[in-house]
Amino acid sequence: MRLLVTEITEMSGDSRCIGTWDPIGQRMVRPLPNGGNWNTQLIANHGIEVGSVIECPPAGVVRNALPHRNEDIRIDADRIESTGEVITNWLSSEAPMGAGTVSEAFAGCSEHFSYNAFGKFFKCRVRSGSDCPSLAAVWTPGSNIEFVEDSYPGSPIKLYAILNDGERRYRLSVTSASLLQLWRVHGIDHLNQLKIGWGRVSARLGLARPFNDAPEFCYMQLNGINS
Repeated sequence: MRLLVTEITEMSGDSRCIGTWDPIGQRMVRPLPNGGNWNTQLIANHGIEVGSVIECPPAGVVRNALPHRNEDIRIDADRIESTGEVITNWLSSEAPMGAGTVSEAFAGCSEHFSYNAFGKFFKCRVRSGSDCPSLAAVWTPGSNIEFVEDSYPGSPIKLYAILNDGERRYRLSVTSASLLQLWRVHGIDHLNQLKIGWGRVSARLGLARPFNDAPEFCYMQLNGINS
């Protein structure tokens, strides 16, 4: 498989999740080395970043629960090859298409979604086991995204993004490894200054695997911003 890396997200500890686009199959793929998550060393060994193109043959089916089963593919960690190519034009023929709104990005699967009002924003989620995509993207002006900090009582401050797609304003946890690193080093103001220079961006969206304290739902998160 020839795969374009569209997002790299943080999980617990050293674990990372990589989302990719298969330009031949015209589908999103979540490659899982030996059936599991990536780690920072494996990513560094292959010089992988958002925009990298990698080659890796499929190595079997991963029988994870839906909706993630729709994109999960097992690969052999010893057979990953970096092509050295880096795609920077997210409007090129090799890049995945995006939608205009969240509901359009998940067109045909809206029956699986529910929108929980969170103050004046919405949190989007699907029931675990729903047969729908778990990776998608929305094309939007950078000005339609705002970064904020918040925390629940007794929990550390987290980074969130407010995404206005013209239909709703969504409050999404940010899982993008690069955005989280910029936030930790430079702070929230730096992120909101950066977006001033963005034109039209691809907001990468992903459904989290069910949390231990909420096993019945998969919540939508912001996996990255590609400009």
